[in-house]
Amino acid sequence: PSWQACACAQKMSALPSCASSRHAWALCLVALIGAPTAAALRPPTRQPSAARLSVMYRTAPPRLSLGQKKEESQKESSFAQLFDEDSALRKINPYEVFGWLVLFGQVTPAFLTAAGRAGLWNAPPVNLFTDIANAAMESGVADGSVPKWRATMYGQDVWKDLLGQYYATGESTSFLTEAGGICAQHAEYCAGVTLP
Repeated sequence: PSWQACACAQKMSALPSCASSRHAWALCLVALIGAPTAAALRPPTRQPSAARLSVMYRTAPPRLSLGQKKEESQKESSFAQLFDEDSALRKINPYEVFGWLVLFGQVTPAFLTAAGRAGLWNAPPVNLFTDIANAAMESGVADGSVPKWRATMYGQDVWKDLLGQYYATGESTSFLTEAGGICAQHAEYCAGVTLP
């Protein structure tokens, strides 16, 4: 590079006075850049291809109505939430999922309680079912019918069964004391529990 500049300057000094013109310096610059001739810097004389013409004279997108624009923006926003710029499915952050589940688990009981107090929802007697399920679990562990390592799962299964029976009987606790009910079969489960 520096030796080319020196060679170019020596050639320029050997030329007549017109060599010191801007044209000579431009030719020297072209030689330094590496272009073989100044003709290489001229724009092409051929016509552009059809692909180039379509890019050069791009047509405007069709006009959309307000409803179509809103629908398109909703599609784009939901698409953008699921996919990256490369249209690859975003990686799921397990910590973020866990955090949202914890948050949902913390606020759901508050919303359900508020809805029950407002009369929007008739909440089941969860505390009653929990007391009966805990008594069933403790009784099963005490008599050896339920292993200690499975006691919590057994209590949860009893609780789910009670909740299912509650809704199956039309949101009534009458199934507890009816013939064949859990309190009729196992009086110790319902001992000390106030039935509504």
